[in-house]
Amino acid sequence: MEYHYPPKKPRPLTPCEIQEIEECWDLVSEAISKEIERQRLESRGKSK
Repeated sequence: MEYHYPPKKPRPLTPCEIQEIEECWDLVSEAISKEIERQRLESRGKSK
């Protein structure tokens, strides 16, 4: 990999790439929310 100084400006993302990133972001956000809720319920169960 070549070293560029100053760093080269990245090319703009295509609409298809943007849509793919947004879909992945939604999946990751949903998984994080589910895990937070699972841990919350688990900690409630242990405290009782």
